[in-house]
Amino acid sequence: MEVIDSRFLLEYFFYDKEDVGLKTSKHLKHLLEKRIGTLPTIVIAETIRYVCEKPEI
Repeated sequence: MEVIDSRFLLEYFFYDKEDVGLKTSKHLKHLLEKRIGTLPTIVIAETIRYVCEKPEI
């Protein structure tokens, strides 16, 4: 079982480099297909907090 952390989600949603986005996408797809990942509620809360506080560019 792999625990997804907030750093991973922030890279997945906000990283500008295409290769990083592709890598995280593949990894997330693998975790979902194999049903071997878990997403703690604290990670969801941290990610939402970051999105809400993120300054507009």
